[in-house]
Amino acid sequence: MWDGRRPRGRLFYVLLSVLLLTAVSRAQAPAMTTISDVVYRADGTPAAGTLLISWPAFTTADGKPVAAGTKSVMLGAQGVLSVALAPNTGAIPAGTFDTVVYQLNDGTVKTEYWTVGTTSPTTIAAVRTTLGSGTATQLASRQYVDSVVGTKATDTAVVHKSGVEAISGTKQFSTPPSVPAPSLAGDAVNKAYVDAVLGTVGSGPFVLKAGDSMTGLLTLSGDPSLPSHAATRHYVDNGLITKANLVNGTVPATQLGAGAASGTTCLKGDATWGACGTSSNAISIQGVPVASTSPGDGQVITYESASGTYKPKPGGGSGLTPGMQTIKYATDFSWTQSPTSDLSTPGAKTVSLASCPTGVKGSEPEYYVYVAGTG
Repeated sequence: MWDGRRPRGRLFYVLLSVLLLTAVSRAQAPAMTTISDVVYRADGTPAAGTLLISWPAFTTADGKPVAAGTKSVMLGAQGVLSVALAPNTGAIPAGTFDTVVYQLNDGTVKTEYWTVGTTSPTTIAAVRTTLGSGTATQLASRQYVDSVVGTKATDTAVVHKSGVEAISGTKQFSTPPSVPAPSLAGDAVNKAYVDAVLGTVGSGPFVLKAGDSMTGLLTLSGDPSLPSHAATRHYVDNGLITKANLVNGTVPATQLGAGAASGTTCLKGDATWGACGTSSNAISIQGVPVASTSPGDGQVITYESASGTYKPKPGGGSGLTPGMQTIKYATDFSWTQSPTSDLSTPGAKTVSLASCPTGVKGSEPEYYVYVAGTG
């Protein structure tokens, strides 16, 4: 029997099922993140073109499954971009990212990668990533590899923990390095080794600079070159070879030249005999040279600073006139006479004088005749 209420009831259940499925579908949809930004060209003008976005299948961090897919987004006026994507930060599998290909109307094609977080809205700079900066198993771009390797030192330019290597230049340590006790001559030494070696320095068989004495022979490096140097036996022996020996303070006669001392004969310094008090060829006095010019009669040698030598005084003679060399007596220098000529009247007068004593001459520059009179 037909019941009009049955079709209505069936229609109700169908509608209820559709509503339940819609509610379940909405409950399982992941929260979307909006990337909102402006894309520019390198010359600063807004870009125009299309972005092709693709992603693999993954499960969001909050457990929402996302199927693999693609999406084409056209840039708006003035390069405006606005696109909603499911967040893949912390997704499973790890290292999931979106691949974005820029196809601009000027022919530029560029690929980059996005890691979308849950913060919305966000910018391109916030989601842009470099391959390899995520998990260890993720593919890495050359840019990422170069940036990581660029901070590493070249293997041949570093010191390794093992092996024989040479280090050049000066190295300064911020903290003292620790080294083991040395065993070879070229090994680095530690403080303990240095302290042990220096502990006996200054207390061994050494001679102090002041207030000390020594025993045994002292070996010098060579003969002295300055008067204050210590002399070796070799230097002393060589100096004594040309010297005469002394026996009880006297030179033996066998070491002297032939001759005998007398009032006029003496032994000279060169072990030869000659006239006493004379020199056969005096060429210097106290180290000052004597000129070879023979002195004249009455000349003596005197020192001349201009030539630095002893030489006869220029001009010759003693400087005494014949009259000065004549033997004088006291009466010669006290001779006077008193003439009787009248000088009381003015006019020319003649005074008659007796002759001067022998040897007194008015022409001698050192003798004078004084005339005094009254009138």
